[in-house]
Amino acid sequence: MIGLQNIQKTIKCICVLGFLSCNRVSEPPSIPLTWNMLKKTTFIKKEMVGSPKPVDFPLFPAEMKALEGKLVRMTGYVIPVEETGDDAVLVLSAVPYSSCFFCGGAGPETIMDVRLKTKTKKPFKKDDTVTFRGQLKLNDSDLMFFNYILENAEPVL
Repeated sequence: MIGLQNIQKTIKCICVLGFLSCNRVSEPPSIPLTWNMLKKTTFIKKEMVGSPKPVDFPLFPAEMKALEGKLVRMTGYVIPVEETGDDAVLVLSAVPYSSCFFCGGAGPETIMDVRLKTKTKKPFKKDDTVTFRGQLKLNDSDLMFFNYILENAEPVL
């Protein structure tokens, strides 16, 4: 009988009305992030050495600054970035690929870099709608990355 109790505690499953219902390990709390929140970022033009024209630099609102480093979750359309050769890096967009920042003229507030915590077994496909959870990083200086970066990200199932 003791063995059965240990098994029950270990798998934490109970039978309810003929269905098996498992208590999942609780996920760490994360703050919902929306594309509308990102749209509140404004931009100023600055001269940049080596650039023929001024470059847009973000001015993050206080609401976004308060979230930096926090665990957040964001839903969007996946845009794989094969050019990097790194399956652990992708782009998340507010709109599908045909309308995204690269193709359709949407603004920089409609995309974010996603750096996956671990490489996924099944690669994401273009325009998959996925929610990711990770730590928000605001980028106002490194032009090699987008203004919003989700670090140590993992898909939320």
